[in-house]
Amino acid sequence: SNNSATAYSTLNGVDLTASVAAAGSSTEHMVAGVTATRVVTVTNEGTSSTTGSIRVTVALPAGVQFDSSVANGAGWSCGQQVRDVICDRGDQLTSGQTAPALNLGLRAAASNAPMVAVSYVVSTTGDENQTNDTATRTEEVRTFPQTVITGAPSGTTTSRTATISF
Repeated sequence: SNNSATAYSTLNGVDLTASVAAAGSSTEHMVAGVTATRVVTVTNEGTSSTTGSIRVTVALPAGVQFDSSVANGAGWSCGQQVRDVICDRGDQLTSGQTAPALNLGLRAAASNAPMVAVSYVVSTTGDENQTNDTATRTEEVRTFPQTVITGAPSGTTTSRTATISF
């Protein structure tokens, strides 16, 4: 007689995933002291719709600052609590649906050079697969020496404007 049994489990529920990329003209690296825009994408890869709010939490490493003037995305509401940036949205995501993009402005300090890693974690009630809830972006932080101009004009003064890009 055969007294064995086999059980199979299928993931039937909510499964949010997170990904992050540089926004539009924003570069693939960060420049110390300059706000860089990062776009967080949240997708429900599960078979069920979300039933509660969706949250993206960004734990800011020491030296990295949140620029709230660049936090936007349809339906997203963001704020900072100590070293965490917390963004919430209240509407549901159906199976296979992607939420509107979440734009976040981050500014690294020179002390973060040469590299900084920032993690973006998505969460919701009933997420059955938390192994794909975190997107970590490790990127170069570039620093540039400061230019100091000293001296006083003599004689006729003219004005010049220069644009410096990097």
